[in-house]
Amino acid sequence: MAQAQTAGAAQSAPAAGLPVAANSGRRLAADAIHIIPPAAEFGETFEGPFDLPLVTPPAELNWTPNLAPASETLAILAKNQIFRHEVWSMEMGFKPVRMIPVELTNAQGVVETKIVWYLLYYVRYLGGDIDPSPSKDSFGNEIFQPAPGAGRTVRRFLPGFTMNCSALGKRFESRFIPQAIPLITEKERVGKPVYDAIAIQKVPIQLSTPRESHEVWGVATWTDVDPRTDFFSVEVRGLTNAQKTENVDGKLVSKQKTLVLNFSRPGDTVNELADKIRYGVPAYSDSAHQKLILSKYGLQERLDHYWIYR
Repeated sequence: MAQAQTAGAAQSAPAAGLPVAANSGRRLAADAIHIIPPAAEFGETFEGPFDLPLVTPPAELNWTPNLAPASETLAILAKNQIFRHEVWSMEMGFKPVRMIPVELTNAQGVVETKIVWYLLYYVRYLGGDIDPSPSKDSFGNEIFQPAPGAGRTVRRFLPGFTMNCSALGKRFESRFIPQAIPLITEKERVGKPVYDAIAIQKVPIQLSTPRESHEVWGVATWTDVDPRTDFFSVEVRGLTNAQKTENVDGKLVSKQKTLVLNFSRPGDTVNELADKIRYGVPAYSDSAHQKLILSKYGLQERLDHYWIYR
């Protein structure tokens, strides 16, 4: 498992009756949704230092100029490079993963009822972007301090969702299931449109303020999930532009900051729809049993959510 970059608290903050629409006549209960706050950090405004890979063979670049210092040759300039950029992040609220039966047409044209696992969520852009601001210290050296971002008032959410069942050695990518969206929308009744992972990319996420909230609701869906799944995680990409770039064997590899949400499902394979899925890693007083449960998630300690680079 990838090393955790930022660990979340054992329990995320509950929503304080988050209003979903002025005319919906419905408010979500304080314990109905879990909130993961934005996670932008100043340390994520720079990447490196690393050596840039060059197309030209190193032997052809190693030369000594006559009219310029050697430090200005491409071979030297490509070393120990640091890239700096603004970092932003969005808030995510969600309800624990649920299931719903949906009639789908298979490849043979036969209609069959499938159990769809889904994660209902919202995203909000609260600002708080961090920009690396250059300045000079007392010795004239350039240093960088955190500064407010460019003051953007809108962001886009380009999501990716992966269900990871570590104990079974299986990973399931979310699927586009248009037939499930109206059924989930009717069941959940959040009072606003609910978008799939593709449609939500076209929706501008307006800046929310203490007086006016502009949350946008979405849903991630999966089918053909192994019914033996009882301890699993959902990896969420797109909540932030933070990334980590490394030079691996002469190639630059970028890993995206990813939110990991842990869930448990006490139940069996007999009647999946009757099982209630809970958010978080179960807690046990017996240390041996707790260690066994943690191994199901690939964890060393209880974390309901955390951030990794993947």
